[in-house]
Amino acid sequence: MPVTVSIGAASTADWPAMAASHQQGIDPGMATFEAAPPASWATWLQGKVDGCCLTARCGGEVVGVSDDGVAPPGRLERPTNCLEGSCSIL
Repeated sequence: MPVTVSIGAASTADWPAMAASHQQGIDPGMATFEAAPPASWATWLQGKVDGCCLTARCGGEVVGVSDDGVAPPGRLERPTNCLEGSCSIL
């Protein structure tokens, strides 16, 4: 049976799924230097280029996120971003 997955810009409504995905990377201590996901969507977006955080949806449910976003030139928020360009499948 074919599965349709749509990819689009993430929104405030997607933040719970994005935060959960981020937490999955934090728990094993391998995906980020952060101790916890940002407290809110607005906090996450600080310093990001609008439209660079994406979600993948199947049947209306978020099934994947590219939640690293991109820092504008000259505004790198971390010394390194080892996950730049990555995607998490939930």
